Amino acid sequence: MPRRRRFLALVGLAVLGACGPAEVQDAGAPPTPPETTTTTTPVPATTTTSLAVAATTTVKAAPAATDTTSAALPTGWSTCTNAERGYSIAHPPGWHTAHGCRYLDPEPLDIPPYTDGFFSALMTVDDDVPFEEMAQRSNDRFVVILTREQTTVGGRPAVRYEMESTGEGLLDKGSRVYSYVIGRSGRSFEVATAWFPGTSPAEYQLRKQIVDQAVQTIRFR
Repeated sequence: MPRRRRFLALVGLAVLGACGPAEVQDAGAPPTPPETTTTTTPVPATTTTSLAVAATTTVKAAPAATDTTSAALPTGWSTCTNAERGYSIAHPPGWHTAHGCRYLDPEPLDIPPYTDGFFSALMTVDDDVPFEEMAQRSNDRFVVILTREQTTVGGRPAVRYEMESTGEGLLDKGSRVYSYVIGRSGRSFEVATAWFPGTSPAEYQLRKQIVDQAVQTIRFR
């Protein structure tokens, strides 16, 4: 898939129309920790031919909680730990990480220190925005909420979102963001991926599956 290094105002970073498409200096970004990678059998891919769905919101009741403290990592996955922010998350074999597990990608990441605004295959955002605020997002001029599902991750309240850009903000019309917003001591912690028109729908579906698996490996300290 062609790499799209874009300023991505993900659901946990800002609304999809807050800023221009440029790199933003972030003096508070943590330094890059040592990477941990493993080369083994990758997660199998799935295929799909279209992303077309009705632009309607789906709200589901919360399923049973998943206890991530006892869940085993998927085969071959490695754990990235951000000691400064107090969390860890696992990723598929051979992936690379940058900025304290904020960016995770199967390709090497060349992101200058103290730089925000890059997109990678998976992103984590440890946000100061209250969880209750993030859990109540709705359609606006920038996005249409396709799915909003109340759930739990490791016994913590969470919401699974899929949103589509209207084209009014930073992202092209039809771009999608898939994410989990997890409550962490009243704040929001987010794991997300995205799809852009013209790129592989099958790869997006695979990354969504990886997000579903990755959130079950999160540990907070």
